[in-house]
Amino acid sequence: MSIDPRLEIGVQLFNQQAYFEAHEALEKVWLETTDEEIKSFLKGLIQAAVALHHLQHDNQNGARKVCQTAIQYLEPYQPQHLGLNVRSLMSSLSTYVGIDAPKEKGAHQPTDVPLPKMSAS
Repeated sequence: MSIDPRLEIGVQLFNQQAYFEAHEALEKVWLETTDEEIKSFLKGLIQAAVALHHLQHDNQNGARKVCQTAIQYLEPYQPQHLGLNVRSLMSSLSTYVGIDAPKEKGAHQPTDVPLPKMSAS
C-alpha cells in the first residue's frame, strides 16, 4: 500500500506545532480516502491536532474533550500504524493535555512535559 505524501506533510506540520495546518493537510487525505481503516486512523490524527490547536488558544476544556476522542480513534492502531508510533503519541498526548489530571480552572501544562510528536515506530 502506498501512503499519500500529504500524510507525511501533515505529520511534519504537527511536529512543527502547526496544528491547524496539520489538521487541514490530514483532513484533505481523509476526505479523499475510501479505505475505512485509514479514514478512522486519520480521524484520530486529526483530532490530536485539533486538541493541541485548542491548547494553543488556551481552550483547556475543548482540548481535553477532543483529546479523548483522538485517543478513542487511535487506540485500535497501537502500537504502530502506517509507520507511526501510535502508543507513544497517545501517551504523550494524554499527558500533555492532562486528560487524567484534575480539572483546574486556568491550569496549564507543566513545562517539563514534552510536546506530543508523531514519530516513526
